[in-house]
Amino acid sequence: MGGVGDGNAAPSSLQPEQQVVGENHYARPEVTKWRHKAVIIPGFATDARVFEKLCHRLERRGVASVVVPIRWYHWLPTLGGRSVRPILDRIHETVIRCVCAQEHKDMPYAFNEPGLQSEVAPYTAEDFWAEMGDPKRGAHHMGPIDLPVLPSKPSVDERVVLIAHSAGGWMSRIYLSEACYDGRIYNASHAVNGLVTLGTPHVRLTDDKGRHRELPFSRNFKFVEERCTGEKGGDWEKIIPTVCIGGSALEGRSTFGGMFKDLVYQSYELCCGDGSGTGDGITPLKSAFDMAGAKRYVELEGVLHAARMGGKWYGSDDVIDSWLEPSLDTIFGPPVEEVEGTRNVFKTTTELPQKGSSRTVVHDGDRVQNDVT
Repeated sequence: MGGVGDGNAAPSSLQPEQQVVGENHYARPEVTKWRHKAVIIPGFATDARVFEKLCHRLERRGVASVVVPIRWYHWLPTLGGRSVRPILDRIHETVIRCVCAQEHKDMPYAFNEPGLQSEVAPYTAEDFWAEMGDPKRGAHHMGPIDLPVLPSKPSVDERVVLIAHSAGGWMSRIYLSEACYDGRIYNASHAVNGLVTLGTPHVRLTDDKGRHRELPFSRNFKFVEERCTGEKGGDWEKIIPTVCIGGSALEGRSTFGGMFKDLVYQSYELCCGDGSGTGDGITPLKSAFDMAGAKRYVELEGVLHAARMGGKWYGSDDVIDSWLEPSLDTIFGPPVEEVEGTRNVFKTTTELPQKGSSRTVVHDGDRVQNDVT
C-alpha cells in the first residue's frame, strides 16, 4: 500500500467528465504511448543492467525509458567522496541523446529505441585509469565525442523526466542546478519536465536549528546542501516538479543503550542522524523526504531499497504503479485524454482519490509525520 502526501494536489472538486484547460495537463490514453521520455539514473555502485526490467516495465505502461549506461566499475573513481563528474557526464550524455533524438535520429548516438543503451564510445582501461587519477576531469572516454548541444528551449515532447534511484537523486540536483561543480555547470533544468527520486538519501549536514554534523566523505553532500538548493542553485525547484518516493519496510534497531546497532540503524543514522526510524533498509523515510521544494511525497509500505535485498523494491512490477501514477500526476496534471477536435481541452478519465482513501506523508522541517487525510 502506498501513501501519498501532496503539496500540489488537484482540487478535490474535480470529478470525471469535467473539462480542464491548460498546457500543464497531459494526455495519457491507455492504448497509446505517452509522449514523455524517462531517463533512469542508477544509484551508487549499481550497474545499469539492474534496471533493464524496470525499463521494460515502464515501456509496457507507455513510458519510453532509457537507462544511463553506467557499469559498476564506473563508480570506482568516485569512491571516498571524490568527484562524481564521470557519472554526471554520462547522465548529461544520455539526456542529450534523448532530447536530440528526433532532430538527429539518423546519427549513431540517437536513442530511437527504449532500454539499456550502449555508450557513445568504447570505454578502455586507459579511460578507467584516467578517471581514477582525476575524476574532476569528467568522463574520459567522452573527450573526442562531438555530441550536439542541448537546445535552449526544447519542447515539452523533447524534454525528459529523470527517474533517479538512491544517490542518483542528489546527483540529479547537481545536474539541474546552476552551480559550478568541479569546473562544469550543467544547468539542465530547461531540458527536464520533472524529477522522481526513489529512495534517495537527501542528506542534510545542518538541521533546522543550525546544528552541524560531520560525516565521513561528506564533500558532495555539503555541495548539494550549500550550492544546489534554492537561490544559490538557480531556484530550479520552482520550475521542475519533484516527487520524493520512500519505502517503509524496516526499522533500525539498537540494544543496550545504543551499544549495539544493526546495519539498518547505522545506515539510517548516517543519512539523517537518527537510526531508529523506518525506511527501505538503506534510506530512512526522514531522509528520503528531506528535500525542500518537492511537490509530493509518496510512502510505499513494505518496499525495500534494492532488488538484491530479496523482496519487493521500487522496480518490482507490482510496486511501480504505486509511485508512477502520482509522480506523473504531479508533473503533468491528473490523468486526462484530449477531447477530439478541441485543442488544449481535456477531460479526466479516472476517478481522483477521495478523502480518506490514502495515507499521506507530511514533510515538516526536521521530522516526518504520518497523517491520514
